[in-house]
Amino acid sequence: MVLRPIVLFVLAAGIGGTALAAPDLRNQDLRSQKGFKGRELYCAQLTNANLSAMSLAEVDFGKALLKGANLSKADLRRADFGCSYLEGADLRQADLRGANLGGVHLLDRARLQGARYDAATRWPQGFSLSTSGAVSVKPAATERAEAGQK
Repeated sequence: MVLRPIVLFVLAAGIGGTALAAPDLRNQDLRSQKGFKGRELYCAQLTNANLSAMSLAEVDFGKALLKGANLSKADLRRADFGCSYLEGADLRQADLRGANLGGVHLLDRARLQGARYDAATRWPQGFSLSTSGAVSVKPAATERAEAGQK
């Protein structure tokens, strides 16, 4: 697979118009990749990409285009989706514990059935969590403590 860089002009606080090379991974099946870290997917073009069941914990997806992307069953703990687009994305059964979805655009058009979240997960203002199909889970530390009491 060849990564085709695209140049985006980002007008965000702290970046102020800097040209960034962002990976163009549209329509790519990325499941054979070892995973991504940090800001490797910041501003990435991931439309219709397959990232299902991948370990993507703590990845910065800020300003990424994830329209129609398959993130089902992915480990997205503490991932940052700030200002990304998730229209039509498949997040079913993904682990969203501690993820920042606060600035996501069109999350209401993503599939979230069975996705797990906790009290540390951040959602967009006005997002209807109760109709999303996502499932609240206890933090891992609480689960371990309760298991030790039995």
